[in-house]
Amino acid sequence: MLQPHLTSCCGKHLSEEAATRIKKKGRRPCSLCKTSPWSIMLDKHFQRKVNSLSVFCCHEDRGCWWIGELAAFHNHVVCCPMSNATRIMELPLYGGGETVRVESSLKHVDHSYNTQLVKLPTASIPPPTVKPGEV
Repeated sequence: MLQPHLTSCCGKHLSEEAATRIKKKGRRPCSLCKTSPWSIMLDKHFQRKVNSLSVFCCHEDRGCWWIGELAAFHNHVVCCPMSNATRIMELPLYGGGETVRVESSLKHVDHSYNTQLVKLPTASIPPPTVKPGEV
């Protein structure tokens, strides 16, 4: 119910899907209280309440410790380090302006990076660390 809607006649809350279905049916009496005419509108107050609820990451079972508001959930999931997405990073080499491409993925048990170098540099590169709550 990320987009909660409200009926103008009886004040009932509807999901976005239910509101869309009702709007497609056209002008009919309210199916809840039988009032006519009536309308459906986005309930911004209720939307703020729902979006401010605290939620866990859906990758909690893989070890992600993120907890945040529902409104920020999608942005977190897209960049969650516990998703199985492989990341390519450009890391600077020590003592120069060169960079090396590093492919990294997270181990979900001990929260440490497993780093594999795509191009081996002459200097060693420490693996990046992610602290809980950074992502």
